[in-house]
Amino acid sequence: MQNKLDNIKNVYTETLLSQPAVLPEKDPQLRILLDCIPKDYDARVLDAGCGNGKYALQLATMGYRHVYACDLFTELPKNYPFDYHQCSIDNISHQDTFFDFVYAYSVIHYLDNLETGFRELFRVLKPGGKLLVTAHTKLSHHTLWRRVKKRLSPKSTRHLNGLNFLSAEEIERAIANAGFEMEWFSGFGTAGRFLRNIIGENTIMQYRIPSEGGSHRMRSLFCYHSVHLLRKPVG
Repeated sequence: MQNKLDNIKNVYTETLLSQPAVLPEKDPQLRILLDCIPKDYDARVLDAGCGNGKYALQLATMGYRHVYACDLFTELPKNYPFDYHQCSIDNISHQDTFFDFVYAYSVIHYLDNLETGFRELFRVLKPGGKLLVTAHTKLSHHTLWRRVKKRLSPKSTRHLNGLNFLSAEEIERAIANAGFEMEWFSGFGTAGRFLRNIIGENTIMQYRIPSEGGSHRMRSLFCYHSVHLLRKPVG
């Protein structure tokens, strides 16, 4: 496991930390984050698997006063206005029930034991706190192309080494076993013309929150990323 973590750290140190912590215009994951995060700027927020820190930096710049981030890197390349800790998301260096809100973007699929990771995220959340998770889907055409590309061009896909393409069922089983309640699930990213016709979408599929009490099963299965918003029960 440690060799795998070291490999992931080395690849992303080379490819990600050299990139500026700037978000593209209309970034879908920022929109999801801003829809789901507490509006209280004193909330304790954790970016679990922060990469180069672009989302944590955005939140701190917006005025969130207690933004924390963690990843495998020894340090981030700049002195950002948030609290960074080096750790894996399945072994977080914070006390129990510390955070009001946690988000983990495109990181859970690197875990060898998915349920252990969710249990650790559950541990650091306050009762009533929420967890927002995205992951590459198993059935999207993006994933199918990545599997092909990994065979054809191993060097250009080193960041996929050790990555598990997870089905919605695998994710939701681990969520339930860890003790979370599901608020909703959906997905975002291009689904391809054929699937858009099946689903009834006439344009590129963009994220949207499901209507109250509902979820987007087809999106969580076939979009580029699945999205799950979870809640830690009170009591």
